[in-house]
Amino acid sequence: MLKHFFERLEKIPDSTLLLVNAGLGGFVLLAHGPALLILLRGTAPIPPDYAAIIRALAPFSLLIASLVVAGSAFGFVRPRSRRFVLAAQALILLLSGAGSLAWAVRFVVAGIPDVNFAWTLGLLTSWVVYSIFLCARFVLPAPWGKYPALAYLVVAACMFAMPVDLGVFVCFVAKMSRMMAGAF
Repeated sequence: MLKHFFERLEKIPDSTLLLVNAGLGGFVLLAHGPALLILLRGTAPIPPDYAAIIRALAPFSLLIASLVVAGSAFGFVRPRSRRFVLAAQALILLLSGAGSLAWAVRFVVAGIPDVNFAWTLGLLTSWVVYSIFLCARFVLPAPWGKYPALAYLVVAACMFAMPVDLGVFVCFVAKMSRMMAGAF
């Protein structure tokens, strides 16, 4: 069953993956761009801890997201470059997934910060698993079919990221429950 699943994944066209990556880059631009703009313009009160996170994270995430979107556009203009572009995007997504995973582990260990916070269950797991999938397909030298054990990298990534993702969500729900209980 797993083998059949990964054979189907291998058939996803490179152009589709470029579109997905451009969408992910656009999502980051949409999420971080306005936050940085609000901070820089001073149009809304922002807690100091949150402002520090935005100042530190947004310039890098916006640059990297722009590179991912531009890389996808380049891959469409020059079809011969698609595998190279996808390999570069895979490494970018892998680094961002690892950073996000470390950030999430901090929330599980230290708790949810006292700032405006939200968590989308499954987004972290999906990000990490997708980045491992891209790396296994475009960065590693061997194809899936030649070394079926590569498929287990994706499964291992899911098994590692999912409990962290769920842990942050449980901590978030517990904090919200305490806040709601204190409000009444």
